[in-house]
Amino acid sequence: MNIRDKISTLPKRVLNLLFIALIVFVIFAAVKINIAMILVLPVLILLGVYFLVSPEIALGAALVGQNLFAIPLALGGAEKPIVIYLLIGISVASCAIMLVLTDKAKIWTNISPITIPVILLTVIFMANLYRTEYPYYATVKTFTFVVACLIPYFFLQFLAKSPKSFIKAFDYALILSVIPLVYSLGVFFIEHAYNSIGRFRAFELVHVNHYARNMGYIVVIAFWRFFNIESKRLKTAIVILICLNVFLIVSTGSRTSTIATLSSILFFIVAFSGLSRKMKAISVVSLTAITSIPFALGLGSMLKRFMNLKYMDLAVAGRMAMWKSAWEHRFDKIMFGFGTGNFAKVIQSWQEGVGLRFPHNIVIEFYIEWGIVGLAILIALLLTPFWAWYRIYKSDDYSEKVKNIANLAVTLFIFSLIASMTDSTTNDPQLFINIGMISALYLSKKE
Repeated sequence: MNIRDKISTLPKRVLNLLFIALIVFVIFAAVKINIAMILVLPVLILLGVYFLVSPEIALGAALVGQNLFAIPLALGGAEKPIVIYLLIGISVASCAIMLVLTDKAKIWTNISPITIPVILLTVIFMANLYRTEYPYYATVKTFTFVVACLIPYFFLQFLAKSPKSFIKAFDYALILSVIPLVYSLGVFFIEHAYNSIGRFRAFELVHVNHYARNMGYIVVIAFWRFFNIESKRLKTAIVILICLNVFLIVSTGSRTSTIATLSSILFFIVAFSGLSRKMKAISVVSLTAITSIPFALGLGSMLKRFMNLKYMDLAVAGRMAMWKSAWEHRFDKIMFGFGTGNFAKVIQSWQEGVGLRFPHNIVIEFYIEWGIVGLAILIALLLTPFWAWYRIYKSDDYSEKVKNIANLAVTLFIFSLIASMTDSTTNDPQLFINIGMISALYLSKKE
């Protein structure tokens, strides 16, 4: 009996006890009990052993994203947030390698059309490394793209043979998301970690908007899972998970994450829920009304950031000013743009004053830094996943299970797309994980 077979005979309660122990230690860590900081890492290593049995755990960890990896890094005193992106890439690569070793993976026999704009985008990054006045930022941006976006995209293709691995990964993601959720709640109620304008921050290593966006991503997955299980207990647990995550999202005052989460869920209800028209209308109205309650009560800083003129000026007017500043340079370098990371040159005074280095809009970012060429690649990058999803949806060559997962993948893609219009940059791992999912499902076509 080899090591993997021996591990597979371990009772499930061992895994459950490890998760419980990890959550307990995370709670202690949230209240700064030093013993927990020593114990978190060994428990994570023990959980990692289960990668040999269920490689999808690694992919589930990548789906949870920065919020999960920030905990052990913060406890270990890490100062470089970029390490989090490296761990995301390593997690997906680990999942793919173990699937190959266990003969659960499909080695490419053809190439998805989605791969073409991804390859072109990679070429743009590499070719523009020398065209920057901010070499450190350009290098970090390129490195982040390669390890946290490009690696997940390509390695997710190995799941084309076994779409059910996605469902396992989604379930593991929901389970693992409890860890940063518990940690965050501990920090929220005990540490009261707010910045100067009242925005809740759970981790110093993760920007508050990215933290909220990661939680919104989990909410969308949980909402999809709610419609695909029968157990009332699990449905109740998922509802609790969604409510707690939404509570923390609102407490951050992140309007982008709130709007992206609500919009993608409403899209899913209308397009994929299978409810009657009457129930769809009731669900949409009810969800919108319930979501508005935190705003009406002014929970956290959300009400201020939506209604107060000062914060509206910082948010809406601030973004408009960035976009206007960029648009004034629209004819400067039409074909190839200013180069990677050089949006800071367009708004140099802002970059020097408050460190703004990207325009909070993915379309403007692609055009200013990479010109018409970059904009054309972006359009292809954003349209081909919808094309692939449509082919899956209309074809009889895909199972209902694959189509169901594809519905989630395109909903998550819409979530990232909405977020990218007002906040996200070209280096959003979730955006490329979503594209990779759709591409893998497209490649799973029956022979």
